Amino acid sequence: MGSKREMPSSEASAKMKAKAALVIAFSFVFILANFAGLCLCALQEGFYRGKCGVADVELIVAGVVTTRFFMDPTIVAALLRLQFHDCFVNGGGGRYNVQTGRRDGLVSLAQNVSLLGPLASVSESIKLFAKKGLSATDMVILLGAHSVGVTRCSSIKHRLYNYKETGKPDPTIDPFLANLLRSICAQNSSVDNIVNLDQMPLGPLILDNSYYKQLMVNRGILQIDQELATKPCTRKVVRKLATSFDFPAQFHAAMVKLGATEVLTGKQGEVRRHCRARNKPSSS
Repeated sequence: MGSKREMPSSEASAKMKAKAALVIAFSFVFILANFAGLCLCALQEGFYRGKCGVADVELIVAGVVTTRFFMDPTIVAALLRLQFHDCFVNGGGGRYNVQTGRRDGLVSLAQNVSLLGPLASVSESIKLFAKKGLSATDMVILLGAHSVGVTRCSSIKHRLYNYKETGKPDPTIDPFLANLLRSICAQNSSVDNIVNLDQMPLGPLILDNSYYKQLMVNRGILQIDQELATKPCTRKVVRKLATSFDFPAQFHAAMVKLGATEVLTGKQGEVRRHCRARNKPSSS
């Protein structure tokens, strides 16, 4: 599936996992949308207070997510991706660990979906984010979620073997990394293996700025990742984040901003009983 990683001591690993789990558990309160009552209010802090009697709903969700994380660390990337998709389509959910109360959309059509693909260019991505009221800087910060993300070989093979019909790998990718990825993604293999987007030993476990540090040395996995470090409109931001000590705070702020895009509240949407489908009309 991927290259073997050198793991730290069990104690250090446990601490790292606990730290990451807490970040994720308290960050993704958007799961709580399924508990919301019939209040027609806008987003607000403590939206779920009193919705389940004396139970602390946010603490319950945090506990469930934390437990799940220790069973499956990939939940970090999964929840980040869910939040991104939820806010770029007519979805519901909340907003990080501050204001909550978003509703789910009343319309669910494929033609309304506009999401980034693995071959998207930086300029295309900037335009898409701009439509949601997000800047190029916001985009670069949010793509830092790739620090804990994964992809499939099918999304990167074009960079490894025959980049732009040259018969050679992408010249912007580090040769050592290219060789490593080719060992995971054989050219004629029918198996679509998983590849970590952050190749550092603790990459899949920790949401940090190591993603940007690797972009600075040509170790971006996806094409758009590496382009962030080379395009004039984004490379300065990448350089700054690579040496930043407050990336978690910047990422938090960007996620809050993302969560505030195209908010549906009150009668503009609904709280779905089942996330994958609209509520059935009342028989009354």
